[in-house]
Amino acid sequence: MSPSDPVADVINSMAALMDRVESILASDDPDTLFALARQQTALLDQLKKLTVPPESAASLTRTLERSRHLALRIEGEMDAIRSLLTTSANKKRLRGAYAPT
Repeated sequence: MSPSDPVADVINSMAALMDRVESILASDDPDTLFALARQQTALLDQLKKLTVPPESAASLTRTLERSRHLALRIEGEMDAIRSLLTTSANKKRLRGAYAPT
């Protein structure tokens, strides 16, 4: 892969983005995580428009597999956040329902 290869550029961008996603997953920053997920989607859309040369196939396969695993982790984190928000909202509703009037 040459430095001016658009497929290599996207693969490298995805790898760098996934490194950032992994660090954000550890810090519990949902806003940044959501923004990075959108960037990852944009890179995948860009990749769909490119012709992948055979010499890039192995690297692309590894990158896409890592991307898939991170997407599953992001989904798990977002589910956990939604669960916490739902629990918090339910507690507030209960407190409101039983508040002295």
